Amino acid sequence: MPMHPNKSFSYSKSILLLLSLLYVLYIQFMFEHMEGISTVMIVDLDAHQGNGHERDFLGDDRVYIMDMYNRWIYPNDRYAKGNYNYCVRGN
Repeated sequence: MPMHPNKSFSYSKSILLLLSLLYVLYIQFMFEHMEGISTVMIVDLDAHQGNGHERDFLGDDRVYIMDMYNRWIYPNDRYAKGNYNYCVRGN
């Protein structure tokens, strides 16, 4: 029996949320338990703003975030944009 489109979307979204949580926890684990790890760089190259990790690491100078995205589409999170270390904007 085929899955209803809304159910498959929510399943995919759940997987993405789980993966996001896991990488946040892994970065925290590296800082606390791996000798020599003092900074991390997140490179996010896709169409939309990755505001999740910008908010997760807001104010944490150990995490450098480079996010390239189309500024005209979702989510346009101005608060999260405050955590960019470097911003490249196109027209």
